[in-house]
Amino acid sequence: MRSPSLLLILATASACAPHTLQAVAVPCAVAPPVVAPATPVAAPAVSRPSIYLAPSSAGGSPFCFDPASTALRQAVARPAPKPDDPIDAPLLADDVRDFHKAMGKLYAGYPELLQKTTFDVDAFFADWEREVRAAGATIPFRDGVVNRLVALRRQVQDNHLTARGSGNLATRPELAFAEYQAAGRFNGLDEARCTFASATPVHGSVRVVSMLTRAGKKEVSTFSAQSVAPVVDVRCGDETRPFQRRAAHDVRSDAKAPVYEWKTVGNATVITVRRLYGSPADKALLARIPADSAEHAKKPVVVFDFRGNGGGSDQYVFDWVGKLAKGTWPAAYADLRATGAATACGDWNELVYEQIEYERIDTPEAVGERAAFQRDTPLGGRASDPVQQLDRAPNSANPKHPYTGRVFVLVDHASSSSGESAPEELRLAMHATIVGERSGGYAEFGNIRPYLMPRTGLQWNLASKRNYFESPRDGVGFPVDVALDSELLGAPVEELLPLLEALPK
Repeated sequence: MRSPSLLLILATASACAPHTLQAVAVPCAVAPPVVAPATPVAAPAVSRPSIYLAPSSAGGSPFCFDPASTALRQAVARPAPKPDDPIDAPLLADDVRDFHKAMGKLYAGYPELLQKTTFDVDAFFADWEREVRAAGATIPFRDGVVNRLVALRRQVQDNHLTARGSGNLATRPELAFAEYQAAGRFNGLDEARCTFASATPVHGSVRVVSMLTRAGKKEVSTFSAQSVAPVVDVRCGDETRPFQRRAAHDVRSDAKAPVYEWKTVGNATVITVRRLYGSPADKALLARIPADSAEHAKKPVVVFDFRGNGGGSDQYVFDWVGKLAKGTWPAAYADLRATGAATACGDWNELVYEQIEYERIDTPEAVGERAAFQRDTPLGGRASDPVQQLDRAPNSANPKHPYTGRVFVLVDHASSSSGESAPEELRLAMHATIVGERSGGYAEFGNIRPYLMPRTGLQWNLASKRNYFESPRDGVGFPVDVALDSELLGAPVEELLPLLEALPK
Protein backbone atom coordinates (compact mmCIF):
# COMPACT_ATOMS: atom_id res chain seq x y z
CA MET A 1 0.00 0.00 0.00
CA ARG A 2 2.36 2.70 -0.83
CA SER A 3 4.69 4.61 -2.97
CA PRO A 4 8.28 3.52 -2.82
CA SER A 5 9.71 6.96 -2.26
CA LEU A 6 7.61 7.47 0.84
CA LEU A 7 7.75 4.20 2.74
CA LEU A 8 8.41 4.49 6.45
CA ILE A 9 9.78 1.18 7.47
CA LEU A 10 8.49 0.25 10.88
CA ALA A 11 11.63 1.48 12.53
CA THR A 12 10.46 4.96 11.61
CA ALA A 13 6.90 5.00 10.19
CA SER A 14 4.88 3.87 6.47
CA ALA A 15 2.67 5.15 2.32
CA CYS A 16 0.68 3.99 -0.76
CA ALA A 17 -0.19 3.96 -4.38
CA PRO A 18 -3.44 2.76 -5.89
CA HIS A 19 -3.06 -0.83 -7.01
CA THR A 20 -5.69 -2.91 -8.72
CA LEU A 21 -6.25 -6.51 -9.68
CA GLN A 22 -9.30 -6.79 -11.85
CA ALA A 23 -11.87 -4.44 -10.31
CA VAL A 24 -10.67 -3.83 -6.78
CA ALA A 25 -8.09 -1.40 -5.46
CA VAL A 26 -5.75 -2.50 -2.71
CA PRO A 27 -3.57 -0.61 -0.32
CA CYS A 28 0.04 0.07 -0.67
CA ALA A 29 2.61 1.60 1.91
CA VAL A 30 4.95 5.08 3.09
CA ALA A 31 8.06 7.37 3.34
CA PRO A 32 11.75 6.57 3.17
CA PRO A 33 13.74 5.62 6.21
CA VAL A 34 14.83 8.83 7.89
CA VAL A 35 18.41 9.66 8.79
CA ALA A 36 18.96 12.27 11.48
CA PRO A 37 21.54 15.02 10.91
CA ALA A 38 24.66 14.98 13.01
CA THR A 39 23.91 18.44 14.45
CA PRO A 40 20.64 20.37 14.78
CA VAL A 41 20.03 22.54 11.73
CA ALA A 42 17.09 24.87 11.20
CA ALA A 43 15.24 24.27 7.95
CA PRO A 44 15.84 27.18 5.57
CA ALA A 45 12.77 29.11 4.52
CA VAL A 46 11.12 28.39 1.21
CA SER A 47 8.04 29.95 -0.34
CA ARG A 48 5.06 28.26 -1.94
CA PRO A 49 5.93 29.24 -5.53
CA SER A 50 9.41 27.74 -5.11
CA ILE A 51 8.09 24.26 -4.20
CA TYR A 52 4.74 24.01 -5.98
CA LEU A 53 3.71 24.79 -9.51
CA ALA A 54 1.52 27.85 -9.92
CA PRO A 55 -2.16 26.78 -9.95
CA SER A 56 -2.44 28.17 -13.46
CA SER A 57 0.09 25.55 -14.57
CA ALA A 58 -1.52 22.69 -12.64
CA GLY A 59 -5.17 22.78 -13.63
CA GLY A 60 -6.01 25.05 -10.70
CA SER A 61 -4.45 22.88 -8.00
CA PRO A 62 -1.99 24.55 -5.56
CA PHE A 63 -0.49 21.20 -4.49
CA CYS A 64 1.53 19.96 -7.48
CA PHE A 65 5.33 19.83 -7.05
CA ASP A 66 7.48 21.90 -9.39
CA PRO A 67 10.19 19.47 -10.62
CA ALA A 68 12.43 22.41 -11.59
CA SER A 69 12.37 23.86 -8.07
CA THR A 70 15.75 24.05 -6.36
CA ALA A 71 14.03 24.56 -3.00
CA LEU A 72 11.98 21.39 -3.51
CA ARG A 73 15.08 19.38 -4.31
CA GLN A 74 16.86 20.75 -1.27
CA ALA A 75 13.88 19.97 0.98
CA VAL A 76 13.68 16.35 -0.22
CA ALA A 77 17.44 15.83 0.12
CA ARG A 78 17.75 17.51 3.51
CA PRO A 79 18.22 15.11 6.47
CA ALA A 80 15.15 14.65 8.61
CA PRO A 81 14.93 17.01 11.59
CA LYS A 82 15.82 15.79 15.07
CA PRO A 83 13.54 16.53 18.04
CA ASP A 84 15.64 19.46 19.31
CA ASP A 85 16.30 21.04 15.92
CA PRO A 86 15.18 24.69 15.88
CA ILE A 87 12.52 25.55 13.30
CA ASP A 88 11.77 29.13 12.23
CA ALA A 89 8.65 29.84 14.32
CA PRO A 90 7.04 32.66 12.28
CA LEU A 91 7.40 30.65 9.08
CA LEU A 92 6.08 27.48 10.74
CA ALA A 93 3.08 29.37 12.10
CA ASP A 94 2.17 30.47 8.58
CA ASP A 95 2.75 26.91 7.39
CA VAL A 96 0.39 25.54 10.06
CA ARG A 97 -2.38 27.77 8.74
CA ASP A 98 -1.79 26.49 5.20
CA PHE A 99 -1.46 22.91 6.44
CA HIS A 100 -4.93 23.10 7.97
CA LYS A 101 -6.36 24.08 4.59
CA ALA A 102 -4.33 21.38 2.82
CA MET A 103 -5.54 18.64 5.17
CA GLY A 104 -9.13 19.61 4.42
CA LYS A 105 -8.44 19.03 0.72
CA LEU A 106 -5.98 16.13 0.81
CA TYR A 107 -6.44 14.01 3.93
CA ALA A 108 -8.89 11.10 3.96
CA GLY A 109 -9.09 11.21 7.75
CA TYR A 110 -10.18 14.85 7.93
CA PRO A 111 -13.93 14.05 7.90
CA GLU A 112 -13.39 11.87 10.97
CA LEU A 113 -11.69 14.75 12.75
CA LEU A 114 -14.67 16.95 11.91
CA GLN A 115 -17.13 14.38 13.24
CA LYS A 116 -15.45 13.98 16.65
CA THR A 117 -17.87 15.46 19.17
CA THR A 118 -15.08 15.93 21.73
CA PHE A 119 -12.62 17.54 19.33
CA ASP A 120 -12.78 20.95 17.63
CA VAL A 121 -10.42 20.70 14.66
CA ASP A 122 -10.60 24.43 13.87
CA ALA A 123 -9.72 25.34 17.45
CA PHE A 124 -6.90 22.78 17.42
CA PHE A 125 -5.17 24.38 14.45
CA ALA A 126 -5.80 27.91 15.73
CA ASP A 127 -4.22 26.99 19.09
CA TRP A 128 -1.32 25.31 17.29
CA GLU A 129 -0.64 28.43 15.24
CA ARG A 130 -0.84 30.70 18.30
CA GLU A 131 1.50 28.44 20.27
CA VAL A 132 4.13 28.50 17.52
CA ARG A 133 3.90 32.30 17.10
CA ALA A 134 4.34 32.77 20.83
CA ALA A 135 7.57 30.72 20.83
CA GLY A 136 9.71 33.56 19.52
CA ALA A 137 12.23 33.27 16.71
CA THR A 138 12.49 29.46 16.72
CA ILE A 139 10.73 26.45 18.20
CA PRO A 140 12.11 22.91 18.64
CA PHE A 141 10.80 20.45 16.07
CA ARG A 142 9.47 18.34 18.94
CA ASP A 143 7.32 21.17 20.29
CA GLY A 144 6.32 22.73 17.00
CA VAL A 145 5.43 19.56 15.10
CA VAL A 146 5.78 16.19 16.86
CA ASN A 147 3.69 16.97 19.93
CA ARG A 148 0.86 18.30 17.77
CA LEU A 149 1.09 15.26 15.50
CA VAL A 150 0.72 12.97 18.52
CA ALA A 151 -2.36 14.95 19.57
CA LEU A 152 -3.87 14.43 16.10
CA ARG A 153 -3.06 10.73 16.20
CA ARG A 154 -4.99 10.45 19.45
CA GLN A 155 -8.06 11.66 17.57
CA VAL A 156 -7.71 9.59 14.39
CA GLN A 157 -6.17 6.12 14.46
CA ASP A 158 -3.93 6.40 11.40
CA ASN A 159 -0.41 5.02 11.69
CA HIS A 160 0.39 6.44 8.25
CA LEU A 161 -0.19 10.01 9.45
CA THR A 162 3.41 11.06 10.02
CA ALA A 163 5.84 13.93 9.64
CA ARG A 164 9.34 13.20 8.40
CA GLY A 165 11.55 13.00 11.47
CA SER A 166 8.71 12.21 13.89
CA GLY A 167 9.99 8.68 14.44
CA ASN A 168 7.90 5.57 15.06
CA LEU A 169 4.99 7.07 16.97
CA ALA A 170 3.24 3.69 17.12
CA THR A 171 5.59 2.71 19.96
CA ARG A 172 4.77 5.74 22.15
CA PRO A 173 2.90 4.73 25.32
CA GLU A 174 -0.13 6.90 24.54
CA LEU A 175 -0.48 5.36 21.06
CA ALA A 176 0.89 1.82 21.42
CA PHE A 177 -1.08 -1.39 20.95
CA ALA A 178 -0.07 -4.74 22.41
CA GLU A 179 -1.13 -8.37 22.17
CA TYR A 180 -1.80 -10.16 25.46
CA GLN A 181 -1.67 -13.95 25.83
CA ALA A 182 -2.32 -16.66 28.38
CA ALA A 183 -1.43 -20.32 27.91
CA GLY A 184 -4.28 -22.71 27.20
CA ARG A 185 -7.94 -22.27 26.39
CA PHE A 186 -9.74 -19.88 28.74
CA ASN A 187 -13.28 -21.20 28.74
CA GLY A 188 -15.86 -18.46 28.42
CA LEU A 189 -13.38 -15.92 27.04
CA ASP A 190 -15.54 -13.22 25.45
CA GLU A 191 -14.97 -9.49 25.06
CA ALA A 192 -18.54 -8.67 26.11
CA ARG A 193 -18.89 -11.05 29.06
CA CYS A 194 -15.44 -10.89 30.66
CA THR A 195 -13.77 -8.11 32.62
CA PHE A 196 -10.41 -6.87 31.35
CA ALA A 197 -8.63 -4.92 34.07
CA SER A 198 -6.65 -1.85 32.88
CA ALA A 199 -7.10 -2.57 29.16
CA THR A 200 -10.11 -2.61 26.83
CA PRO A 201 -9.79 -5.26 24.11
CA VAL A 202 -9.94 -4.20 20.48
CA HIS A 203 -13.18 -5.44 18.96
CA GLY A 204 -12.68 -8.79 17.25
CA SER A 205 -9.28 -9.54 18.82
CA VAL A 206 -10.44 -11.80 21.69
CA ARG A 207 -9.93 -15.42 20.65
CA VAL A 208 -8.12 -18.72 21.10
CA VAL A 209 -5.37 -19.52 18.60
CA SER A 210 -3.05 -22.45 17.89
CA MET A 211 0.63 -21.71 18.52
CA LEU A 212 3.64 -23.56 17.14
CA THR A 213 6.55 -24.14 19.54
CA ARG A 214 9.66 -26.26 19.39
CA ALA A 215 7.93 -28.66 21.80
CA GLY A 216 4.85 -28.96 19.61
CA LYS A 217 1.53 -27.21 19.06
CA LYS A 218 -0.48 -25.66 21.89
CA GLU A 219 -3.49 -23.41 22.38
CA VAL A 220 -3.19 -19.81 23.53
CA SER A 221 -5.90 -17.38 24.62
CA THR A 222 -5.24 -13.92 23.27
CA PHE A 223 -6.56 -10.38 22.82
CA SER A 224 -5.14 -7.02 21.78
CA ALA A 225 -5.55 -3.59 23.37
CA GLN A 226 -4.20 -0.06 23.22
CA SER A 227 -2.06 -0.44 26.31
CA VAL A 228 1.50 -0.85 27.55
CA ALA A 229 0.59 -2.63 30.78
CA PRO A 230 2.87 -5.67 31.26
CA VAL A 231 0.02 -7.81 32.65
CA VAL A 232 -3.77 -7.60 32.34
CA ASP A 233 -5.96 -9.66 34.67
CA VAL A 234 -8.97 -11.08 32.84
CA ARG A 235 -11.97 -12.33 34.77
CA CYS A 236 -14.51 -14.63 33.11
CA GLY A 237 -17.19 -15.93 35.45
CA ASP A 238 -15.50 -17.09 38.64
CA GLU A 239 -12.04 -17.47 37.13
CA THR A 240 -9.33 -14.81 36.80
CA ARG A 241 -6.19 -15.25 34.73
CA PRO A 242 -3.21 -12.96 34.10
CA PHE A 243 -2.53 -12.24 30.45
CA GLN A 244 1.08 -11.33 29.69
CA ARG A 245 2.00 -8.70 27.14
CA ARG A 246 3.69 -10.43 24.22
CA ALA A 247 7.24 -9.11 23.93
CA ALA A 248 8.22 -7.78 20.53
CA HIS A 249 11.09 -9.77 19.05
CA ASP A 250 14.15 -8.08 17.62
CA VAL A 251 13.64 -7.56 13.89
CA ARG A 252 16.98 -7.76 12.12
CA SER A 253 17.11 -6.41 8.61
CA ASP A 254 19.96 -6.34 6.14
CA ALA A 255 19.66 -3.19 4.02
CA LYS A 256 22.11 -4.68 1.51
CA ALA A 257 20.13 -7.88 1.02
CA PRO A 258 18.02 -8.09 -2.15
CA VAL A 259 14.44 -6.91 -1.84
CA TYR A 260 13.29 -10.23 -3.32
CA GLU A 261 14.84 -13.64 -3.68
CA TRP A 262 13.63 -17.22 -3.80
CA LYS A 263 14.96 -20.73 -3.44
CA THR A 264 13.75 -24.30 -3.16
CA VAL A 265 13.96 -26.21 0.12
CA GLY A 266 12.84 -29.81 -0.20
CA ASN A 267 9.24 -29.80 -1.45
CA ALA A 268 8.84 -26.05 -0.94
CA THR A 269 9.49 -22.82 -2.80
CA VAL A 270 10.58 -20.17 -0.31
CA ILE A 271 9.97 -16.58 -1.47
CA THR A 272 11.53 -13.84 0.66
CA VAL A 273 10.18 -10.31 0.13
CA ARG A 274 12.07 -7.90 2.40
CA ARG A 275 10.33 -4.76 1.21
CA LEU A 276 8.12 -3.69 -1.68
CA TYR A 277 9.76 -0.39 -2.63
CA GLY A 278 13.15 0.96 -3.53
CA SER A 279 15.35 2.20 -6.34
CA PRO A 280 14.62 1.57 -10.02
CA ALA A 281 16.86 -1.50 -9.75
CA ASP A 282 14.89 -2.71 -6.73
CA LYS A 283 11.63 -2.24 -8.63
CA ALA A 284 12.99 -4.23 -11.54
CA LEU A 285 13.85 -7.04 -9.14
CA LEU A 286 10.41 -6.90 -7.49
CA ALA A 287 8.84 -7.21 -10.94
CA ARG A 288 10.42 -10.65 -11.07
CA ILE A 289 7.98 -11.88 -8.39
CA PRO A 290 5.09 -12.40 -10.86
CA ALA A 291 7.52 -13.15 -13.69
CA ASP A 292 8.94 -16.09 -11.70
CA SER A 293 5.51 -17.43 -10.69
CA ALA A 294 5.64 -20.45 -13.02
CA GLU A 295 8.93 -21.54 -11.44
CA HIS A 296 7.56 -20.95 -7.93
CA ALA A 297 4.56 -23.15 -8.71
CA LYS A 298 6.65 -26.24 -9.52
CA LYS A 299 6.74 -27.20 -5.84
CA PRO A 300 3.69 -28.44 -3.87
CA VAL A 301 4.34 -25.90 -1.10
CA VAL A 302 5.01 -22.15 -1.41
CA VAL A 303 6.16 -20.10 1.59
CA PHE A 304 6.18 -16.29 1.43
CA ASP A 305 8.36 -14.67 4.07
CA PHE A 306 7.13 -11.13 4.80
CA ARG A 307 8.74 -10.84 8.24
CA GLY A 308 10.12 -7.33 8.70
CA ASN A 309 8.49 -6.11 5.48
CA GLY A 310 7.49 -2.48 6.07
CA GLY A 311 5.50 -2.10 2.87
CA GLY A 312 5.74 -0.60 -0.60
CA SER A 313 3.67 -1.56 -3.63
CA ASP A 314 1.71 -4.75 -3.11
CA GLN A 315 0.92 -4.82 -6.83
CA TYR A 316 3.85 -7.19 -7.38
CA VAL A 317 2.17 -9.79 -5.15
CA PHE A 318 -1.26 -9.07 -6.63
CA ASP A 319 0.17 -9.74 -10.08
CA TRP A 320 1.62 -13.03 -8.77
CA VAL A 321 -1.83 -13.96 -7.47
CA GLY A 322 -3.39 -13.06 -10.82
CA LYS A 323 -1.16 -15.61 -12.54
CA LEU A 324 -1.87 -18.49 -10.14
CA ALA A 325 -5.24 -18.00 -8.41
CA LYS A 326 -8.44 -19.16 -10.10
CA GLY A 327 -11.95 -17.95 -9.41
CA THR A 328 -13.46 -15.02 -7.53
CA TRP A 329 -12.66 -13.92 -4.01
CA PRO A 330 -13.93 -11.06 -1.84
CA ALA A 331 -12.08 -7.81 -1.32
CA ALA A 332 -10.48 -7.50 2.10
CA TYR A 333 -12.20 -4.15 2.63
CA ALA A 334 -14.22 -1.39 1.02
CA ASP A 335 -12.12 1.62 0.09
CA LEU A 336 -13.26 5.19 -0.29
CA ARG A 337 -10.84 7.42 -2.18
CA ALA A 338 -10.68 11.02 -3.25
CA THR A 339 -10.47 11.65 -6.97
CA GLY A 340 -9.83 14.63 -9.21
CA ALA A 341 -7.22 17.35 -8.84
CA ALA A 342 -5.92 16.39 -5.40
CA THR A 343 -5.39 12.77 -6.41
CA ALA A 344 -3.74 13.70 -9.70
CA CYS A 345 -1.28 15.98 -7.91
CA GLY A 346 -0.66 13.35 -5.25
CA ASP A 347 0.38 10.81 -7.86
CA TRP A 348 2.44 13.45 -9.65
CA ASN A 349 4.16 14.43 -6.39
CA GLU A 350 5.03 10.83 -5.67
CA LEU A 351 6.68 10.51 -9.09
CA VAL A 352 8.62 13.77 -8.73
CA TYR A 353 9.67 12.91 -5.15
CA GLU A 354 11.00 9.51 -6.22
CA GLN A 355 12.96 11.03 -9.09
CA ILE A 356 14.58 13.54 -6.72
CA GLU A 357 15.23 10.92 -4.05
CA TYR A 358 17.14 8.69 -6.43
CA GLU A 359 18.93 11.63 -8.07
CA ARG A 360 17.54 11.07 -11.53
CA ILE A 361 15.19 14.05 -11.82
CA ASP A 362 17.02 15.55 -14.83
CA THR A 363 17.67 12.35 -16.76
CA PRO A 364 15.95 11.91 -20.14
CA GLU A 365 14.13 8.90 -18.71
CA ALA A 366 12.70 10.94 -15.82
CA VAL A 367 11.67 13.79 -18.11
CA GLY A 368 9.91 11.26 -20.31
CA GLU A 369 8.09 9.74 -17.35
CA ARG A 370 6.74 13.14 -16.34
CA ALA A 371 5.66 13.93 -19.88
CA ALA A 372 3.86 10.59 -20.14
CA PHE A 373 2.16 11.23 -16.79
CA GLN A 374 0.77 14.56 -17.95
CA ARG A 375 -0.41 13.06 -21.23
CA ASP A 376 -2.40 10.43 -19.35
CA THR A 377 -3.41 12.35 -16.21
CA PRO A 378 -4.25 16.06 -16.29
CA LEU A 379 -2.81 17.67 -13.16
CA GLY A 380 -6.09 19.44 -12.46
CA GLY A 381 -8.07 16.24 -12.85
CA ARG A 382 -10.96 15.75 -15.25
CA ALA A 383 -14.32 17.47 -14.97
CA SER A 384 -15.98 14.05 -15.26
CA ASP A 385 -14.18 12.67 -12.19
CA PRO A 386 -16.46 12.10 -9.19
CA VAL A 387 -15.43 13.76 -5.93
CA GLN A 388 -15.11 10.34 -4.27
CA GLN A 389 -15.12 6.75 -5.40
CA LEU A 390 -16.19 3.73 -3.35
CA ASP A 391 -14.75 0.36 -4.35
CA ARG A 392 -15.82 -2.91 -2.78
CA ALA A 393 -15.89 -5.16 -5.85
CA PRO A 394 -14.47 -8.69 -5.57
CA ASN A 395 -11.31 -9.79 -7.34
CA SER A 396 -11.08 -12.56 -9.90
CA ALA A 397 -8.58 -14.34 -12.11
CA ASN A 398 -8.65 -17.18 -14.61
CA PRO A 399 -5.09 -18.37 -15.36
CA LYS A 400 -4.34 -21.30 -17.65
CA HIS A 401 -2.33 -23.07 -14.98
CA PRO A 402 -3.69 -22.25 -11.51
CA TYR A 403 -1.66 -23.30 -8.50
CA THR A 404 -3.24 -26.08 -6.43
CA GLY A 405 -0.56 -26.53 -3.76
CA ARG A 406 -0.39 -25.15 -0.22
CA VAL A 407 0.62 -21.57 0.49
CA PHE A 408 1.99 -20.26 3.80
CA VAL A 409 2.82 -16.67 4.70
CA LEU A 410 5.16 -15.63 7.53
CA VAL A 411 4.51 -12.26 9.21
CA ASP A 412 5.54 -10.44 12.37
CA HIS A 413 4.87 -7.12 14.12
CA ALA A 414 7.17 -5.38 11.63
CA SER A 415 5.07 -6.50 8.64
CA SER A 416 3.15 -3.34 7.82
CA SER A 417 1.16 -1.55 5.14
CA SER A 418 1.66 -3.52 1.91
CA GLY A 419 3.49 -6.03 4.09
CA GLU A 420 0.01 -6.68 5.52
CA SER A 421 -2.26 -6.24 2.51
CA ALA A 422 -0.20 -8.61 0.34
CA PRO A 423 -0.43 -11.50 2.86
CA GLU A 424 -4.16 -10.84 3.26
CA GLU A 425 -4.64 -11.08 -0.50
CA LEU A 426 -2.77 -14.41 -0.50
CA ARG A 427 -5.11 -15.60 2.25
CA LEU A 428 -8.25 -14.60 0.35
CA ALA A 429 -7.16 -15.66 -3.15
CA MET A 430 -4.87 -18.65 -2.47
CA HIS A 431 -6.31 -19.85 0.87
CA ALA A 432 -2.89 -19.20 2.36
CA THR A 433 -2.26 -19.92 6.03
CA ILE A 434 -0.77 -16.87 7.75
CA VAL A 435 1.71 -17.79 10.48
CA GLY A 436 3.59 -15.65 13.02
CA GLU A 437 2.19 -12.82 15.13
CA ARG A 438 -0.18 -9.91 14.63
CA SER A 439 1.09 -7.53 11.99
CA GLY A 440 2.07 -3.87 12.41
CA GLY A 441 -1.31 -2.21 11.85
CA TYR A 442 -0.97 0.19 8.89
CA ALA A 443 -4.01 -0.74 6.83
CA GLU A 444 -7.03 1.52 7.36
CA PHE A 445 -5.56 4.43 5.39
CA GLY A 446 -3.81 4.23 2.05
CA ASN A 447 -2.46 6.03 -0.99
CA ILE A 448 -0.14 8.14 1.16
CA ARG A 449 1.22 11.22 -0.57
CA PRO A 450 3.84 13.79 0.43
CA TYR A 451 2.88 17.30 1.48
CA LEU A 452 5.73 19.76 2.02
CA MET A 453 5.07 22.83 4.11
CA PRO A 454 5.85 25.62 1.64
CA ARG A 455 7.96 27.88 3.90
CA THR A 456 9.83 25.46 6.18
CA GLY A 457 9.97 22.52 3.76
CA LEU A 458 8.86 20.12 6.51
CA GLN A 459 7.29 16.97 5.09
CA TRP A 460 3.99 15.31 6.04
CA ASN A 461 2.53 12.08 4.73
CA LEU A 462 -1.23 12.25 4.12
CA ALA A 463 -3.60 9.44 3.12
CA SER A 464 -6.02 10.07 0.27
CA LYS A 465 -7.89 6.76 0.73
CA ARG A 466 -9.84 5.24 3.62
CA ASN A 467 -10.11 1.44 3.90
CA TYR A 468 -13.06 0.02 5.86
CA PHE A 469 -12.69 -3.39 7.53
CA GLU A 470 -15.18 -5.36 9.62
CA SER A 471 -12.98 -4.83 12.67
CA PRO A 472 -10.12 -2.40 13.45
CA ARG A 473 -6.76 -2.90 11.75
CA ASP A 474 -4.69 0.26 12.33
CA GLY A 475 -2.54 -0.23 15.40
CA VAL A 476 -3.90 -3.68 16.19
CA GLY A 477 -2.83 -5.29 12.90
CA PHE A 478 -4.12 -8.42 11.15
CA PRO A 479 -4.62 -11.66 13.10
CA VAL A 480 -2.69 -14.78 12.14
CA ASP A 481 -4.19 -18.20 11.52
CA VAL A 482 -1.43 -19.91 13.49
CA ALA A 483 0.83 -18.15 15.99
CA LEU A 484 4.56 -18.74 16.41
CA ASP A 485 6.14 -18.89 19.82
CA SER A 486 8.45 -15.91 20.41
CA GLU A 487 11.59 -18.05 20.11
CA LEU A 488 10.52 -19.20 16.63
CA LEU A 489 9.53 -15.85 15.18
CA GLY A 490 13.01 -15.12 13.86
CA ALA A 491 13.87 -18.73 12.97
CA PRO A 492 15.01 -19.52 9.42
CA VAL A 493 12.36 -20.92 7.11
CA GLU A 494 14.27 -24.21 6.90
CA GLU A 495 13.60 -24.74 10.61
CA LEU A 496 9.94 -23.77 10.31
CA LEU A 497 9.08 -25.83 7.23
CA PRO A 498 8.52 -29.18 9.02
CA LEU A 499 6.18 -27.44 11.47
CA LEU A 500 4.25 -25.74 8.66
CA GLU A 501 3.91 -28.87 6.54
CA ALA A 502 2.59 -30.78 9.56
CA LEU A 503 -0.34 -28.36 9.96
CA PRO A 504 -3.73 -29.80 8.91
CA LYS A 505 -4.82 -28.83 5.41
